[in-house]
Amino acid sequence: MTDAKKLFMAGVARAAVGTPYVVTETNDGFDVQTNIKDEMWLSLSSRSGVDKLYIHKVRVLGNAYRILDDFQKLRWVSGKPIMGSPGSATYARTFSLKAGTTPAPEVERDLPEGEIDPAAGRRLIVAVGDELGLIQHPPGSRLGLLLTGIAILLTLFVMFGVAAWVLFFG
Repeated sequence: MTDAKKLFMAGVARAAVGTPYVVTETNDGFDVQTNIKDEMWLSLSSRSGVDKLYIHKVRVLGNAYRILDDFQKLRWVSGKPIMGSPGSATYARTFSLKAGTTPAPEVERDLPEGEIDPAAGRRLIVAVGDELGLIQHPPGSRLGLLLTGIAILLTLFVMFGVAAWVLFFG
């Protein structure tokens, strides 16, 4: 792992302390996901009815980085999460909103109130990236622009082709 990747991962890990997120190193970067192995966050996830485990896969490319949002479906059985098959990768931002809060039960230790926000993990990564002066590149942006350009050209070609056919032969 390069120095930029190590610095970025260490910064995100420091920022994740006290949040429901855990940072794990991967071969080509690091992942940020909800820590469902910690009982405090497991309890909040269960009470909030979280049905997806969001995984933000971060890849550092020089002074830039990309975030790929992925998820796994969760089922709750007796308050324990059962991982489903991997979900679908999203090559852009994933938005998921849920209104309301879940009060923490009366227990001897402090438990967080509220809900797990899938976008908070991404915001944590972006904040640290901004602090380090890194540039965020959306995954697949070049390919998307290329495909959009080809689609526009094909549409114009078909429209003008049909119009010419009608004018000359119709």
